[in-house]
Order: sequence, then C-alpha cells, then structure tokens
Amino acid sequence: MRNKLEDQVLTPVSYDEFVWSFLCAESHKLQLQRESCIIVAPNFNDPRENRQRTELLDSIRGKLVQRIPRSTRWFRLQYLHPAHFQHLRVIGRCGWDNCNDQNELLSVCRRMPIDLESAPDHWPPLILWGHSHTGPLTIFEGNHRLVACARSAQVTRITAAVFVGLSDDPCIFHMPDDPTQFAEVMDANLPYAPQPHSKATL
Repeated sequence: MRNKLEDQVLTPVSYDEFVWSFLCAESHKLQLQRESCIIVAPNFNDPRENRQRTELLDSIRGKLVQRIPRSTRWFRLQYLHPAHFQHLRVIGRCGWDNCNDQNELLSVCRRMPIDLESAPDHWPPLILWGHSHTGPLTIFEGNHRLVACARSAQVTRITAAVFVGLSDDPCIFHMPDDPTQFAEVMDANLPYAPQPHSKATL
C-alpha cells in the first residue's frame, strides 16, 4: 500500500463532527460530561446537541478554536503513517517554538524528550490543520502524542481517528504563515505551553 500523504483518502465531515472529535480528545477535562450521551452517542442532526457540544468545547479550548479560520473545511483522513511525519508541524506560537527549526515534527521530537506511554491504537482523535492535504499540516490536537510517536521506532501505522481542517486563510498556529498577517498580539493568551518531559498519554 502506498504511504504518501497525498494518496490518503479524505472524507468530508461536518463542523459538528469536528467539535465532537475534539471533545473526545479532551475527555479527561470533561469530568461528568464525558459520560453524557452527547459525547458517547452523538446525534449530529440535533441542533440542541450540536450547540451544547460547541459551548462545551469553547469552555475548555476556546482560545484555540476561536482562532481557527471560519473558512476551514473539515475532513477525516484515512490514516497516518510515519512516512507522513515529514509533513507535520507541531503547533506554533504556543511554547514549542525554537529558533533552529520551524516546528517540523521530526525536529521537535529530537529536541523534546517525550516518552510514548500508550499505543496509537488506543488514542483519542488527532486534529491537523493546513492549506493543502499534501502538507504541511499543523497538529492542533495530539502534539505530545505525535512527538512521542515520532521518537519511537515501534510505530508502523496510526489507526486512531485523524481529522484534518483545510483553509486558504492564514492561521496564527501554523508556522508557515507570516505572523505579521495577524492583528492580534501573540502573548500569554494563546492556548498553552508544553510540558516537554511529560509522558504522552493524551
């Protein structure tokens, strides 16, 4: 089977499915809501449910989600393979940056010692974003996991769900985009800074 990123099948999904996938990835922050039917048995045809999930995601990841271009179209990627890592970037302007590289995943994994603790088969969804499905794609959810995975020689294929957002508009977290394009000030209001010595379970 060919493992080029451009050969992978992209299946369109709704914005509401993207929101749900992000909540699944952040289930450790949801406390009692993680057992709610809007998470474990979502009905994307129910506007009330969709609104509840959107509000819930905004409460825990609003600083990131609100900066994703509204023109973004969402897809589900067939799968990720280590051969695709060369096309991935760790999220930019959130504490991972280094003057010696542009947050290429294969560069970050060499300078940040994060250990792989759980097999990718058991991972919650990963979320990527870019201007083209051929890359580069920035990791919006799953940075610690993918950095750890790139450090490991044991992984041959990632079967966890992978969602990809595509837009022609610039995004502040996408390192290839010129930061002077953004009117906002890049400061502590951005989502988070990494804990590089933690183990990658989420």
